[in-house]
Amino acid sequence: ASDVYKRQGLEIILNDNVSTDGSTQILSDWAAEEEGVVHDFFEKRLSFQQSIIRGFRTASGDCVVVLQGDLQDPWEVVGEFAKAWISGSKVVVGVSTNRHSNALQSTFRYIFYYILQAGTSRKTLVGFQDFYLLDQSVYKALASRPNHFQFVRGAIARDYVIDKVIPYKRSFRDSGKSKFRFADKYDLALDALLIHNQAFTRGLSVSGVMVSVASLFFLLFLGVLWLLRVDFGVSGWLSIVSLLFLVIGGFSFAISLQLEYHRRILIILTEPSDCLLY
Repeated sequence: ASDVYKRQGLEIILNDNVSTDGSTQILSDWAAEEEGVVHDFFEKRLSFQQSIIRGFRTASGDCVVVLQGDLQDPWEVVGEFAKAWISGSKVVVGVSTNRHSNALQSTFRYIFYYILQAGTSRKTLVGFQDFYLLDQSVYKALASRPNHFQFVRGAIARDYVIDKVIPYKRSFRDSGKSKFRFADKYDLALDALLIHNQAFTRGLSVSGVMVSVASLFFLLFLGVLWLLRVDFGVSGWLSIVSLLFLVIGGFSFAISLQLEYHRRILIILTEPSDCLLY
């Protein structure tokens, strides 16, 4: 196999994210035996997106293909990716036409894509997984970004033209369970919405202002009715409710401002260095 890798200029980079199932030795032996295989063992656990960025930094080829180790994304499709790249495509992505998830996961995924789509100018590809081919000019630019708070699929869709979309069917997992925990999915969703969806935080801030302003006007209206000696039946409850809405609106606005602030920091950190102003 090493002769094939060398002759065709292929390289297999194995990201070993602190494996504890004994696969580290297997991958290490494979890399020692095959010239075109690189075993990259992480000294500390990285997030899924961080591991992708690290793979980009390790790669040196004219293009790179991201393929997850569970092989639910069929490796046969890589050949179609390569054909599209040879024809001139710089970004080729696979879009899954089926998902193996329960109703709750599907619902949350639908809500996530809906919110993400509502705040972006480009159409979000539903089913776009971390299974794609990137030209060197693209993946090296992504590799130059900080290794934190990344949503690689979002960066690809936002900053580059997707030249080719190849539909495929995901396979069932043959064995084992995914280590992509709910907390990991939650962090990834927040990174996606805060970095790639301005309308998400902007909507929170606007709604907070609207609630506060409406509550203030309602309080003024109650003051006028009080001056006119209008009897509300239960003394003080309308005022308490209005004050409560005023506080909630103000609190929501303050929180959303913090989100806007942190979002701007994240954007600065995740932009390529040549886009920063000094």
